[in-house]
This record gives sequence, structure tokens and C-alpha cells, in this order.
Amino acid sequence: MTTANTINITVATTVNVPVEKAWQFFTAPQHITQWNNASGDWHTPKAVNDLQVGGKFLYRMEAKDGSFGFDFGGVYDEVKTNQLIAYSLDDGRKVKINFTAEGSKTKLVETFDAETENSIEIQRGGWQSILDNFKKYAEYCNIFEPLYFSITINAPKGKVWNTMLDAETYKQWTAAAWPGSYYEGTWKQGETLCFFSPDRSGTKVKLLEHRPYTFSLAEHIAVFEKGTEIREGELAKTWIGSKESYSFTEQDGKARLDIVMYITKDWQQMFINDWPKALGKLKEICEA
Repeated sequence: MTTANTINITVATTVNVPVEKAWQFFTAPQHITQWNNASGDWHTPKAVNDLQVGGKFLYRMEAKDGSFGFDFGGVYDEVKTNQLIAYSLDDGRKVKINFTAEGSKTKLVETFDAETENSIEIQRGGWQSILDNFKKYAEYCNIFEPLYFSITINAPKGKVWNTMLDAETYKQWTAAAWPGSYYEGTWKQGETLCFFSPDRSGTKVKLLEHRPYTFSLAEHIAVFEKGTEIREGELAKTWIGSKESYSFTEQDGKARLDIVMYITKDWQQMFINDWPKALGKLKEICEA
């Protein structure tokens, strides 16, 4: 519980996105799971957020190697859209976040009651790292807007993973949306993969993260035009730096696949149209 002697800690950042977008990126669960970590070896696989006075939130925070995890939750005391969030943590400590529009930028100031287990420096550093990660994420999404796709498949996630990534079955499920697609390379963290259409146009990615049967994150680093690798020009600008992630979970023997594509507006409609077709075929193959 807090007392009159509670120490308040403040962290802050200025994000190069309008306040309406900053608010959305900060509060929507599908965004929270992408930025809510202080270091690369932690993540937030689940976030629930009832953003209203009296509403509750719960973020599940875990080490990526599965060695440790905890729930971070509380109740909202005050909510003013695009301006203020105040909440009480489950242990009674208070947190307040102010959003201030500064033209096309947004300043966030976060003040929280200190706990007694860790030093003030460690606490400030951890909260600042999360806020810095939010800044990085929000500014990235202002360029490469995220698209979300998900499907539940009546098969174990191991089967879904193998079917999705195996070179031969990859050709089968992608044919529903992108006929003749194939890839070259190895699915391994740090490696590169090349994805081609029949005329060898396509993209080249680097696997930033690859945890078998759980998660894969790829960043596009080049494009191909009929077999020629290109890293400059208008086409390259619409792809290089964009990312896509694949998350696999399982409950009661059924797999859930969640896909996030961070892509420029140039390609969004194509994927909105095509991913449901491809995922429908993947489901059909896995459940056969």
C-alpha cells in the first residue's frame, strides 16, 4: 500500500506521432503486446484492457525462454481520451500518464509510486526502457502500419507450424492467394530467406527472431525484380524495413495462428484481400 512517504518516480518521452495515434498505440491490446517490454529477452504475450473508470487491465509479462513470468494489472481511476490515464496497481501503488499534443508530436509523462524491493535507479531505468520501446514502436507504426490476421485450426500447433513452413506444403497453402509462390533459404534465427513468384520477383528477409513452434519475426531487407536483387528505388522503399511476425499458441488441442504485418499503404489492400484465402487453405490442409 502507498503511504505519505511514498516516493514518486517520473519518466518521459516525446513521440513523433500525433496524440490520437499515440493514444491508440499505447492503449489497444494488440499494440500493447508489441511494445510492452524493457528488453529484447522479455515480451507480453497477452494483454487485456478495459479502458474506462473502474475498468481493469492485465498484462502477462514473460521471459522469452519461459523461465519466469508475472501478471501486471490494476484498475483505472481516471481516463481522459488523448490526455490522461490514471490507475491503481494491484498492490495499491498509483500511476499517472499525461499525453500532451505538441503539433504532430506527443509528449508522454509517466509518474508512478516506487516499490520497495528495487532501487529507485533500477525502477526508473526499467520504466523508461519500456517507454522508450513504446516510442520506437509508435514511430515505426506511423510508417509501416500494422495489419492483423488470425485463425484457429483444429490441429496441434506443431502440425500447423510444420505445414506452414515446410517448403512443399508452403507452396500448397500459398497457392490459394499467391499461385506459384515458393521460398529459398533456411528458417533459422539470423538467416535470410528469399520469397519468389514464378518469375523470381519477390522479397528477401532476415529472421530477427525464430523460436520453433512459438514465434517468428522477419524484416524485409531487399526486393527482387525478375531475379535481380534491389535495395534502392521506389519499390524497395515500400518494402525495406517492413516486418511480419507469426505467433503460434495452443489450447485444448487447437492451434491459434496470429499474424502481424507491418506494411506501407501501397501493399495493405493486397494482403487484406489475400491473407484470409491463404489462411483458409492452411487450415484445410492441417485439418485434413
